[in-house]
Amino acid sequence: MVWESGMQSSYLLAIALNIGTMGFFWWYLPTFVSKYAESVVDIEEEADVIIERAPQLKLSWGNQALRSEDLTNVSLVFSHMAMLRDERQQAPYKRYAAFQPLGASTEFVAMITDLTRLATMTNQGQNKTQPITLDEVAKMKIGCDAYLRLKAAQAMQKRIAELKSVEDPGTADGK
Repeated sequence: MVWESGMQSSYLLAIALNIGTMGFFWWYLPTFVSKYAESVVDIEEEADVIIERAPQLKLSWGNQALRSEDLTNVSLVFSHMAMLRDERQQAPYKRYAAFQPLGASTEFVAMITDLTRLATMTNQGQNKTQPITLDEVAKMKIGCDAYLRLKAAQAMQKRIAELKSVEDPGTADGK
């Protein structure tokens, strides 16, 4: 039970770091960005076979120090996720961690709508003309981060108001 709890906390922290900073955090940096095997050998010809993707599937997020604002956002998202109890509330974060699309400004909404449409068409095998690039993936990630951070902040503000109303019932209406 201790291992499972620690693993769950680590998982939540990795998600919170990604959403809270709008950056990329994971257990390790991806190593297979252009190939999926360390080596392939043709045993009949006794020769190495090189199979690589060009260009590499690689984004440069840069190495930056966490700022106080980032840590506040990470803390907010982590606390929010830790309080979620039912599957319906947890679903967006589980989908986020699995890199699935989640269901602002007009331009922002249009961009997210277009990316979601493109992803849905691709998943259904109907996208024959417009490949999804890492640029679209990065845009979707940032859009999802902003949305989930906003939802976490709203939920935490609501929870704080509920706790304050229990402490002092006379201030439940905010006066």
